Formats: sequence, structure tokens, C-alpha cells
Amino acid sequence: MVSRYADADVDVDAGVEPSVVPVRPGPGLKKVEKRSCLAAPLVLGCGMSGRKSKAKGYRLEALIAKKCQAAGFEKSQRAWGSNGRALGWHEEVDNILSKKGWEEPVKIQAKARRALPQYLQIPESCDVTVVKQDRGEELVIMRWSDFIRCVKVLGDEFGQKRDPGGTANPNQDGP
Repeated sequence: MVSRYADADVDVDAGVEPSVVPVRPGPGLKKVEKRSCLAAPLVLGCGMSGRKSKAKGYRLEALIAKKCQAAGFEKSQRAWGSNGRALGWHEEVDNILSKKGWEEPVKIQAKARRALPQYLQIPESCDVTVVKQDRGEELVIMRWSDFIRCVKVLGDEFGQKRDPGGTANPNQDGP
């Protein structure tokens, strides 16, 4: 197989996968073939390396902890390495929010995106957006200020142990 670069030191026949051979010219290399990142998503140098996404997620998690502390919650903590196991919870937990007297903290998973789909946006005339996937549970999207207000109003009730799947029926008798 011919290398993508006229004078590259990469021997593709020596077991190097063609999809991971660099296509961006470095010093002293001439580009032989144009290839888009969409055609070969594993090509080095194409797309996001993950470093920027990780930094964006860290900034959101740190912002959540800072805003919760500013709102008066005694314990607002970001999980080290975005791994809830560092706080003693499931690995998907990014932040926890708690007050004195609460049995269990509010566990938060943070997701930072460049843009949300339009159908997930909260209209100015509404307070929340409710979404549901087929055969799934209903999820509520709300503004941060409304979330903090709800947690404060519910107070100790919010800090009680909760059914994580939301499947418990409060009208059902027995355990």
C-alpha cells in the first residue's frame, strides 16, 4: 500500500492501520491525498481530541458547585475526575448538593453541549419543558434558578431518600 505522504516514514504495510495514518502535513511532508474527517473519523488530527470537551465539562461542574454554595447549600461538591465513586456514589454522579439534616444529597450529572436541540429549549412563556422517550419516564428541563428555588422550597423533603427510577407508587400499600 502507498503512504498518504510522498516522503513519509510510515510503512503502512508494516501493520499500521491506514485509517490512523496522519493526513495533515507536518514539517517536510507533502500532502498526497485529501481526505475528510467524516470519511475517516479515526484519522489522527481530525475532530475533537476530547481535551476541549473534558475542559468544558469540568468548567460546568465547577460552576454548579460554586452556584450551589452561593445559594446557601452547606455541601456542594464536584466529584474528582467527574467520577462519583470519589464521593462514594455511582460513577455517573458529577456533583452533589446537600444541606444539614438531609439523609441523601441531590446527585447531579452535568452535560455541557454547544447547543441543545430546539425542541428541548424552554419557551419564554413556559417554566419547564417535559420530555419523554417511547416507553421511558418523563424528564423535566428547567432553568437553574427555578431548580434552586424548588430545592430550597422542598427543603428537608428533597433530602429524604428517593426512588432513583421514579417507579414507586405512593398510593400503593405495603413495602
